[in-house]
Amino acid sequence: MVISHDRAFLDETVSRVLHVHAGTAASYRGNYSEFVVQRAERDLTERRAVFKQQTFIKKEEEYIRRNIAGQKTKQAQSRRRKLARMPRLSAPPSDEQSMVLRLDAGERGGDRVVDIEHLNVRIGGRTLLEDVCVTAMRGDVIALLGANGTGKTTLLATILGAHEPAAGEVRLGASVTPAWYRQDLAGVPLDRKIFDIIYDLRPQWTRGQVQGHLGAFQFSGDEVLRITNSLSGGERSRVALAMITLARANLLVLDEPTNHLDVEGIEVFEDAIESYKGTVIMVSHDRAFLRELATRVWSIADCRLEDYDAPFVDWEVKQEERARALEASLAVESDKQTSPPKRRPPKPPDPARKRRNALNEVQSAEAEVERAESAVAVLEAELADGALYDGTAEGNLRAAELGRALDEARAALDEAMLLWSDAVEVLESLED
Repeated sequence: MVISHDRAFLDETVSRVLHVHAGTAASYRGNYSEFVVQRAERDLTERRAVFKQQTFIKKEEEYIRRNIAGQKTKQAQSRRRKLARMPRLSAPPSDEQSMVLRLDAGERGGDRVVDIEHLNVRIGGRTLLEDVCVTAMRGDVIALLGANGTGKTTLLATILGAHEPAAGEVRLGASVTPAWYRQDLAGVPLDRKIFDIIYDLRPQWTRGQVQGHLGAFQFSGDEVLRITNSLSGGERSRVALAMITLARANLLVLDEPTNHLDVEGIEVFEDAIESYKGTVIMVSHDRAFLRELATRVWSIADCRLEDYDAPFVDWEVKQEERARALEASLAVESDKQTSPPKRRPPKPPDPARKRRNALNEVQSAEAEVERAESAVAVLEAELADGALYDGTAEGNLRAAELGRALDEARAALDEAMLLWSDAVEVLESLED
């Protein structure tokens, strides 16, 4: 059992998701991407069921109102009693409590946002980077990559003037206004009320405007009076973002911005950066976040910075190709150094045995197809039962569950048919 906000990690590892939201918990089969689809389908099904019930209730109430004092009084009273006993469905919890984030780039600025020429970076007598020459252009979303300790955070500090370069030069373009999201959240003042932090940045705002701004970051009521020392990492992260949105910066420098955010918050942040008109330089270990946003990669290794002018997904493919080429090269060298062992010539294949194995595969596949067809037939029969559609909550939920089960059973049948077809093709080729 794992708790993680890393969607790429969840996609590659988990087979089931337990989603805790708005005081409820729901279980889903599959990885994170499959969970997103299933959650949307479940929400839609539940909303439709609620809508159908509300429509039914309105019709019944209208009938009761018209006939309670007329000739059909008994029928109206009977319907009223039935209506009173009916369990009411509630709509699925909404995402209204999610953070609302909009990033305004303010002034447009020049096309060359950051110019770095022959930069050397050192810290504590240790050289981190040598002879770095790169340029960040307006509109770039740059992923700054490298192993821990290679100098990513120090390079960001050098770009923003918080760390002196050992050699070379860093220049910000004309009319460039930077904003820095620091990994340690040091930009959030300590021993201050959240309200006061925002009011200091916008002293002309009314109390209601400050509270409204903080409300977009999930701070409401008396929460705006909390002291920053008492906040969790996720809450301090939201305060930092609330501050950055007021900077109207056209250069965002983000150091691990998703570390303290939940998945919903990360997705909101992604949407905000996608619509942002400025330049972004970011350090992140969240591969899904980088795959979604990064249009360019600066990769640090062995004190050098490689500028890869293509999206992060292309860079990943390039790295995989390099790793495979290196592995092949090492394998060739290893073969040269060791003489291959003597091997007996392989025995010629036994046609009769191959045919028996192929026949067994066909029979096994046929049995699997029959089981899958039987499962589909049972579910179709249950869904065809008119008693299932009685308008009750239980009936609606059961119908939805059966519908999803039928889709899975049909998919299993398609897969079984495909395997059977492949097995038959192999057997026929052997017989020919």
